[in-house]
Amino acid sequence: MFTAYSKHAALPADLPGVGAGDAHLSVRRKDVDLTFDCVSSRVGSTQDIPLQITVAFQARTGESEGEAVPAQDYRAVTHSAALAVAKELGCVNDGGLPADAAGLPEPVPTASPKPSGSPSP
Repeated sequence: MFTAYSKHAALPADLPGVGAGDAHLSVRRKDVDLTFDCVSSRVGSTQDIPLQITVAFQARTGESEGEAVPAQDYRAVTHSAALAVAKELGCVNDGGLPADAAGLPEPVPTASPKPSGSPSP
């Protein structure tokens, strides 16, 4: 899944994840999100107003597969897809993405959503 957002000039500069300049990796169980800023004339974005792209990998495994695929493999798949998008769009400096998944920043753990109907603390 790919999502893309463009920062509007009127948005606050501290809007999380927008214009951060560096790739941002978040992991929740078997889901991996990799967000990066793309500056490219092809998409009409600029250094001041970059296009923010998120590549999301969501593992859909059955019980029989268990934990057979390590988290590093999920990160590698997500990184490969993000790098391909950055290259295709002509993002400056490949959107700040490293050449391989080993160069990604440490992931920021995200909380799993509560099941519907769960009481709030």
